[in-house]
Amino acid sequence: MEKVEKIELGSYVKMRFGATLARDRDRFISRLTQVDVIELMDDPRIPNEDYSVEESKQISLAFGHLGRTARLCADQFLDKYRDDVFEHCTQAGYAQNTAGGCHHIVGRAITTSVQRRAIDVCTKFEE
Repeated sequence: MEKVEKIELGSYVKMRFGATLARDRDRFISRLTQVDVIELMDDPRIPNEDYSVEESKQISLAFGHLGRTARLCADQFLDKYRDDVFEHCTQAGYAQNTAGGCHHIVGRAITTSVQRRAIDVCTKFEE
């Protein structure tokens, strides 16, 4: 408990619980097994922008028509984006009450705005 008392207000804390046999009864109880103060990474999520149906179609078409080198870049961009969103979600715990947890969040993370950012970053590699 001494470690817990030293935690500053506003810190992000990851706590792990396990089960242990109660001393006075023949049953298991929850027990705090580990406490870590973590440095929460900045939220990597790209905010959704309001695109018209036509703009969304154009972005989707542009993404689908990227050249080989730009498409490789875009695929790597999306993979890193998913990994970063998953890590942030795991750290911050904002999907703890969502079915599928952070996997659900990552599954819905690639939006038109994200595709647009990938196009912006990767079209400089166009053949």
